[in-house]
Amino acid sequence: MTARSNSNVDFAIGRNFDPESQLMATEMQLAVIALLLGGIFEAHPKLRVGFLEAQSWWLPGILERAEGLLKDYKNADAAFMKLSPLQYFQRNCFCAVEGEEASVGLLIDVVGAENLCMSTDFPHHDSGFPNVSTNLLGNATIPREAAAKILSGGARLYGFTEEDFAKADAAAMAAQRGTI
Repeated sequence: MTARSNSNVDFAIGRNFDPESQLMATEMQLAVIALLLGGIFEAHPKLRVGFLEAQSWWLPGILERAEGLLKDYKNADAAFMKLSPLQYFQRNCFCAVEGEEASVGLLIDVVGAENLCMSTDFPHHDSGFPNVSTNLLGNATIPREAAAKILSGGARLYGFTEEDFAKADAAAMAAQRGTI
């Protein structure tokens, strides 16, 4: 660490370790709590939210905490909630994972692979790109069936259907033939 100014102390912790990026998980936790316990998903049951760019290790703990808080304070603070925080998350939310994360298996146990999608983190210096899918498939904590769900999670998050993929395939074929 180095101090770089006379009036304020600024810290540099090396070229590749950015303290601001370490706060992303905290910001995600605040957003999850606000959405889950603030009644947003009760009022907007079809809303889909993706928690991206902050890995996923932080999610099991915050969901466990939200479940505990709701048990203790539901009548006082959240009587409007018809579902548990975990049920709202499973219905409305997605979280991006990076294939190398050791805690993905635990996350699958907590929220299910259906609520996870891939993060390439491209073009950041710590990106797994271009080995993103290889890293996920090689992660011993992730069963193969769960990995397949995670790899297609972005399509579910953004509402793409098989019909959308068929249209995209047809357009790509037409472009290759030069008919577009």
